[in-house]
Amino acid sequence: MTKIHSSEITPKHVFLNRRKFMVGAGLTMGAVALAACGPGMSSSSASGASAAPVAVKPADIGLETLPDALSHDQPYASAETDELGDTLNSYEQITNHNNYYEFTTDKQEVNPLSASFEPYPWTVEVGGLVN
Repeated sequence: MTKIHSSEITPKHVFLNRRKFMVGAGLTMGAVALAACGPGMSSSSASGASAAPVAVKPADIGLETLPDALSHDQPYASAETDELGDTLNSYEQITNHNNYYEFTTDKQEVNPLSASFEPYPWTVEVGGLVN
């Protein structure tokens, strides 16, 4: 066994002070976290008034007009676009996208390589402490 030199051992008073500091720091951080989660942290709620939503105009953020996807009050989707105005994926893209690497690491090759894969009559059993 290697002998530890006395110069490498932390003196007891330093160790105890370090523990006090860590306990104090932990309590302080906990108090700050709890205070941040408390209700009514805004200045308007301290006076009892409720904060109303603020409308931001495009000019307020340096834009002449908002992009089409943001120029309406509520998000909406259509048959061709999603809520942000992006075009929807095709059925082919959706049904052929794979993140499974049992056959290959190339995402485009998984579908053709797995075409002859037969998962039946396999079954999955969920057991243990589950309902």
